[in-house]
Amino acid sequence: MVEFGKRLRARGHSVRAASVPSAKPHFEAAGIPFVEGGLDLRTFLTGKNFGSLSLKARFDEVRFLRKDVARQFAALGVAVREADAVISGGYNYAAGSTAAMRGIPHVHVFHVPNVYPTDTHPCMNVPWQSLPAWANRASWRVNGLIQNLMFRGLMNRERRRISLPPIADVWETFTANSMLAIPDALHAAPRDLGPARPQTSYWFTSEEPALPPELEAFLDRGPRPFYFGIGSMPSAEKAKTIATISAVCRAFGTRAIVSKGWAGFDAPADPAIFLVGKVSHARLFERVEFVVHHGGPGTVSTAARAGAVQILIPHVFDQFYWGRRVAELGLGPKPIPLAGFSAGALGERIREIRAVSAYAARTAAMRERLRGADGIADFFRPEFQKRWGLAL
Repeated sequence: MVEFGKRLRARGHSVRAASVPSAKPHFEAAGIPFVEGGLDLRTFLTGKNFGSLSLKARFDEVRFLRKDVARQFAALGVAVREADAVISGGYNYAAGSTAAMRGIPHVHVFHVPNVYPTDTHPCMNVPWQSLPAWANRASWRVNGLIQNLMFRGLMNRERRRISLPPIADVWETFTANSMLAIPDALHAAPRDLGPARPQTSYWFTSEEPALPPELEAFLDRGPRPFYFGIGSMPSAEKAKTIATISAVCRAFGTRAIVSKGWAGFDAPADPAIFLVGKVSHARLFERVEFVVHHGGPGTVSTAARAGAVQILIPHVFDQFYWGRRVAELGLGPKPIPLAGFSAGALGERIREIRAVSAYAARTAAMRERLRGADGIADFFRPEFQKRWGLAL
């Protein structure tokens, strides 16, 4: 979204961003005015574990999300003053309402593929990806009921405050003016969705910083390592995870680059493991043997564009879909369930990758398909602008 803001500004528009506190430095570094709104998810998740089945943890999450949505309405009420259009992303439930309050166009950009009810795959919260069509549909109905229970009263209270009529269905409202920023080479929209929704390639940044000198030195010291990163996923088992990676390095005579991520992994004593902070995935993934990650759409798309084989460890939401999809496309072996992550499970996938030459061929072919793709440039095509009533 920072890149999108920079492109808008280059086209002569003024831009204002509204997001969570942790996003502020990114927008300010690009010279984009910022309105702080919403709660910091990273702070909330610190020390938590997605493997937990605690009922208290689920209630804490619901309270957090409700409070966050209320903050979204307050922040966007300020941010959209004098705006000509609102472009939103993530789980921003307030953007459509605040745009309607002003009577201006609104587009919600999903980087998550499985957001529209379909027979083809279940609701994003469901880890089982091989359900029959009727069960997939049932999961979406349950999702609708839960969303209404959690947010409808809150959203209608906020809408009354800004003189808008109530909504009947939260999920339908949330996805109404939306599009997908996922290349169709990775995600083809299911046929039962009706009229095609707009779809662009992934929204990548145009400038990729060089890798740090110490990382370059590690890469040059030996054979290609593998990358391990669970992105924005927290972990309460950091020491166990590092021990598992060390065991795999010893067993296979390989090395690993481990991203600190939101889990906050500590520097290990094992010289075969190199710990990194924020680095360019686009540059790094071209230099590794394979990529082990949680299955976020950005990492999936970046690895696919780099031609890297992927091993997914899905934690939540659309990551279950990506675990299935990466295997279907032949870009990697079957995913490892979070509860089943072990040196044995990871070692099994590594042996498969090294034994099956088709993985290298398929990832190379996908790299060619995605070469030069520019989702933000796609967004500025005249047919997109006309559809949304925009003049960007």
